Amino acid sequence: MPTFARTFALSAAATLAAAAYAQPAATDLGTLGQGETRQSAVPVAGTSIVWFSFEVPAITNDNNRYLDIFTEATAGDSEIGLYDSAGNLIASDDDDGASVRSALSFGAEFPTRPLDGGVAHNGRDGDLVPGTYYLALGNFNTTFLPTAFGVTSASTANNTFDLVLVTGEQVPPADRWIEGNTGDAGDLPDIAQTPQGSGTLGSIAGSIAQADDVDMYEIEICDVASFSATTSGLASIDTQLWLFDANGTGVAFNDDTPPGGVGTQSTLSNAFVTANGTYYLAISTYDRDAVDALGVEIWADTPFGEERAPDGLAAANPVAGWAGVSTASGNYIIQLAGACFPSGGPNCPACAADYDQSGGVDGQDIGAFFNDWEAGAQCADVDGSGGVDGDDIGFFFDRWQAGGCN
Repeated sequence: MPTFARTFALSAAATLAAAAYAQPAATDLGTLGQGETRQSAVPVAGTSIVWFSFEVPAITNDNNRYLDIFTEATAGDSEIGLYDSAGNLIASDDDDGASVRSALSFGAEFPTRPLDGGVAHNGRDGDLVPGTYYLALGNFNTTFLPTAFGVTSASTANNTFDLVLVTGEQVPPADRWIEGNTGDAGDLPDIAQTPQGSGTLGSIAGSIAQADDVDMYEIEICDVASFSATTSGLASIDTQLWLFDANGTGVAFNDDTPPGGVGTQSTLSNAFVTANGTYYLAISTYDRDAVDALGVEIWADTPFGEERAPDGLAAANPVAGWAGVSTASGNYIIQLAGACFPSGGPNCPACAADYDQSGGVDGQDIGAFFNDWEAGAQCADVDGSGGVDGDDIGFFFDRWQAGGCN
C-alpha cells in the first residue's frame, strides 16, 4: 500500500472509531526520543499480557524516521502487537526477531537496520501517525484481535524478556540517488532513470516493486580505476547486477558476490570496464535475465559466483528486454565507487559560460566553475571529454570571454 494510503488508513481508523474502548493498564514510556528505550527483565507469566504505552511523532518512510521494536531473551517465545489509542490493531509479530523472539518495524524502509539473528528492520509494518500507542507483550500462543485492545493468550509458559524500542532518522547521504524521486526506474536504456545532480554518485536506493521488475539507471563512470558497484549487505533480496555501455551492449554481470559466490547479493568491479563514460547499470532479482531483440540471453546462466563479460549466445547484441521468472521483491541500495551523476543532467549548465545558470555571464560563473572543477564534479567536464582536467579550464574561459556559447 502506498505511503499516503497507509497513513490515511491509520488516521481514519483512529478518527472514525465508533466506540471508545477502555485503554489497558500500561507502563507509560512517555514520548520516545532518539535512540534506544529498553525495558529489561519483563516477566510474562502464562496467559498474562503486559502492556506498554508511548507517544511518537509521525514515523514515515517519507520523513525518513523509523521505530523498530523487538524482544530479547536467553530463552522463551514471545509475541507482540501494537494498537492505536482507540484500540485498533496496527501490526503484530511472532518470530521476526532472533530465534523465536518478535520484531516490528515502522517508517523508513532503507537503509535497513540489522537485527542480529532476526529479520532486518525495513519499515515493513508501515507508517505511524503522531499519537499514543499501546504495545502488548505476551508468550506464544497469543491472539491479537483487530479492535478493542483484544489480546488473549493460551500460553502456559513463564518467561522473562527485554523489550527494546529504537527510534531514529535515516538521513540519506548527499551523494545518494533515490529511485522514488522521479518515479519507477525503467528497464531499458531509452527509459532508464537518470539520477539528477552533479559530482560523485555514491549510491542508488530503490525497490524491486514486483517480481518481474528490473530497474536501470544511467550513470557516469568518472574514475574507471576505482569503479565498483555492490548490493552486498544492502539488500534483503537475491540480486543480480548488470552493466551496459552507452549503446546498451553488455559489459559486465554478477549474480552472487565474488569471490566464490558468497551470499545471494551482487558486486561488479572495473575488471571489464575500459574507459570512463556513460553506462547503464541495472538491477534485477534472480532469475530475471537480460536478452536481445530475439529473446536470446546475453549472458549464460552459470557460473553464479563470478563476475563475467557477456558470454551468452547473444553476447554481442544490445539489451532489448528481460526474460525468466523471479518471485522476489524488496528494497535495495547499490553502493558505488568511481561513479558520478550523468554529465549534462538537469543540474549541469547547458552553456558552460553561464555556469551558475543565472541567465547571464558574469564573475559568479568563474567561482561556480572552479568550485566544481576543484572538487572533480562531473558538471565541470565542460568539454565533454569524460574527465575533469585542465582542458576544461580553457574550454570554459573561451566561452566565458566570448560572453556565451553562441
